[in-house]
Amino acid sequence: QEQDDTQITDIRQLDGQNIGVITGSVFDTYTDQFIQDAEKEYYSTYADMVLAVEQGKIAAFLMDEPMARTLCAQSTGVVYLQDFLTEDGYAFAFPKTEQGAQLRDQINAYLLQIQSDGTLEEIESIWFGTDEARKVVEDWTALPATNGTLDMAINANTAPFAYVKNGQPVGYDVDMAVRFCRAYGYGLEIHNVEQASFVAGVEAGKYDLGACGLTVTEERAEQVYFSQPNYYGGIVVVVANRGTKSAATADVRFETLADFSGVAIGTISGSSHDKIIRGLIDNADLQYYDDLPSQLLALQSGMLDAVVVDLPLAQLSIARQPELA
Repeated sequence: QEQDDTQITDIRQLDGQNIGVITGSVFDTYTDQFIQDAEKEYYSTYADMVLAVEQGKIAAFLMDEPMARTLCAQSTGVVYLQDFLTEDGYAFAFPKTEQGAQLRDQINAYLLQIQSDGTLEEIESIWFGTDEARKVVEDWTALPATNGTLDMAINANTAPFAYVKNGQPVGYDVDMAVRFCRAYGYGLEIHNVEQASFVAGVEAGKYDLGACGLTVTEERAEQVYFSQPNYYGGIVVVVANRGTKSAATADVRFETLADFSGVAIGTISGSSHDKIIRGLIDNADLQYYDDLPSQLLALQSGMLDAVVVDLPLAQLSIARQPELA
């Protein structure tokens, strides 16, 4: 079959086409919801689906944006469309038992603590950044286990949340779990579990907790307890890169809020954005403009490094000017 070299830029181009789905994942339902008359083909790993997209066997697949960001940075043959199909929170899951409820409450308290003291932002900067030297997890086999040992389920195909590096499980959720166990006196055993049996294993009590960028859904909440989300994102569409470099996968200077310290940021005079920015970014160099078009012109000419704008206007701006992200 001759491969179509047309760059897919809109989800409607995928109607009626072959779409990849991770077996046992929520993307089975989401594919039916967002893509009309999709012909679904099932895979066990995202790596297999990337290869299938590059070879033209499938036109696209859905995945969570934080994972898509990492995947597309590593695989230049695919890109992801910038529009989010959903807005989701990712969280730790626990069995619906007394111990599960206790662990949920403890992790919620820990998340609140690390959010207030800056540790959460530090963990984000490590695992969503580009410095590989920082992507190290404390030796979880050496935790003291004064309060017993927890069995944790991960799926190691969900970078940057959980994956294998140098033969050891690492990632955003793994790092956070190890830090939590140290703070609360738990030992830890980590088990790599297939996506299809992940939630069922936690529900059955085979594991004390599970985490791998796990999306909170109403259906899953009937099966397991969820912590408060430790990261927010949403579902995007991954397609073949037919030679157009998108802003979503271009080399970027900015990956966390800390990266904006000291750079020129545009804001609208009289808006609430400047107060928000100063509360989130140290040493913010704010530049004031009367309207969004003036901001975007300054951004494109290099007078600004970034502008702050509400999401609907940002999405419209990006749609019209794809060199922005």
